[in-house]
Formats: sequence, C-alpha cells, structure tokens
Amino acid sequence: MDTPEQPHDDDLATEERWNRLRGETIAERMFRNEMSRLTPKCRAGDGPAIAEAVYRCRVHKQPPPDWLADAVAKLADRRMPDQERRLRHVFATHRERWEAVVELRECSDALKACSIELRNDDRGKTLEKCFAAVSEALANTDAAGSAETIKASYYLIQHAGGEDATLDSYRLAIRQRG
Repeated sequence: MDTPEQPHDDDLATEERWNRLRGETIAERMFRNEMSRLTPKCRAGDGPAIAEAVYRCRVHKQPPPDWLADAVAKLADRRMPDQERRLRHVFATHRERWEAVVELRECSDALKACSIELRNDDRGKTLEKCFAAVSEALANTDAAGSAETIKASYYLIQHAGGEDATLDSYRLAIRQRG
C-alpha cells in the first residue's frame, strides 16, 4: 500500500523521467527540495533557517529567491537598533531625492533631443529648476519636500560621495557639516 511518505516505485520512476526531460540534474532537484523545506521556516523569521538557505544558494551557485531576500531584510531589520533603523531610513530618503535630481539632469538633454514638445521644457536646465521639479514630482511620496529640502538632500549626498555614497560616508558628511 502506498503512503505519502513512501510513494510507489512507479511514481518515483515517473518523477525521475520527468526531471530528466526537464533537464533538472540531481543537484538542482536537491537544491529545489532543500529550499522548499526551508521556505516556511525562513518566512517565519527563523534565523538559522535563513542562514542555511543563504548557504545553500551559495553552494549551489544559485541566486537567492525573492522570498529569501525578503527574509534576510526582515531579520536584519528586526535585529537593528531603532536609532540605526531611523538613520538608514533618513539616508534612503536623501538618496531618493538625490537620484531624482540626477535622473532629471541626465534625462533632460536626451528627452529634448528626441521630442519637439520638450524643447521648451527647461526643468532640468539648472540645478535650481531641477530642485523645484523634483519637489513637485515627489510631492505625494515618502521623499516629499520643498525645493530647498531637495537641494539640501542633493548636496548632502553629493558630499557623502554621490553615486558611491554609503551609510558610513553619509554619517561622516553629517558630522563634517554639523
């Protein structure tokens, strides 16, 4: 009699044939099975399971699935002191504003070259006009702020390294400006 724990030999043979047809190797199947076993534990926030899943991805040379990346982020967030969490959030907000200004400046010339309608659009022509346009564009987001706020964020992130800004370089920029 077949039980869920002991499938019939024909079922195993069929699964093996199906796996070969799909091109799945034994190692790939083992990885898939291991990850299936770890998924609920990781989603529940089990630290050792999350570490094991990351290890399995590395050993099998597989990118971590989205659910694992989410589990790692949640675990790190839960274990992070409140002050660090707030600082990271503020840094991310400044960075989002900086990125919006940079994107507008970079895209402005390209868009104008492609579109007759945008040739008279001067929002990206100067930084001051960029700050105002970005302020308007981010109005209903977590990164909302006045043109002056956008300007302050832009220069703070520039001072912290621009594209290469990190949380540590941001901390240093705050200390140097303070």
